[in-house]
Amino acid sequence: MPEFCLPATTANIDVLISRSIPWVLAAGSPYFLELFGGEEPAIRALQLWMRRPSSEVSIGRGQILMEGSDIAGGFIALAGPELKLARKADALALWKTVPASELRALIRRMANGANLFSPVADDEYYLSKLGLNEEFRGRGLGSALITRYLQEGRMRGYSHYSLEVLSQNDPAVRLYKSAGFQIDRQLQSRDGRFRYFSMKLETSQ
Repeated sequence: MPEFCLPATTANIDVLISRSIPWVLAAGSPYFLELFGGEEPAIRALQLWMRRPSSEVSIGRGQILMEGSDIAGGFIALAGPELKLARKADALALWKTVPASELRALIRRMANGANLFSPVADDEYYLSKLGLNEEFRGRGLGSALITRYLQEGRMRGYSHYSLEVLSQNDPAVRLYKSAGFQIDRQLQSRDGRFRYFSMKLETSQ
């Protein structure tokens, strides 16, 4: 029976991160692949960023879905003010780690993806990442994740929720619509290769 746990309750942070990177990377792609310049650089960055409390993808911000002793997936969510600070911290961290010879390419990649994210208001609880490891997909566990995310938001006093999702990811779009989310706007990268939906939900407390 799937159960949720907080990262702080897990015994081995190395195992937690290694088993969570696949679903975090999948949830963040193709944007992550574009930003970091490929899958291997993205994995190396996530191995560091998920340990850093200031990062948007810090594992400490997540809730982990367990099936038995294995990690099935999870989600990472932040309040609007937290998100702004986290994205600044991540941009600075990325900037510091890129060799000078690659800065121009990084600037181009960041500029290309700058329009893929809608502004997040201070009163919104933002779903940064939600996903399942491949072997756990197709079992209806996505509904458990989105339900838990909304429950967590209510416990924190939120009634406004927001997220972005790849527009071609039909199963994810259906999942969010089934939870009450509606498409707020369509977003795309400057070169038109990446298209996302911004989705929002307002609930009564």
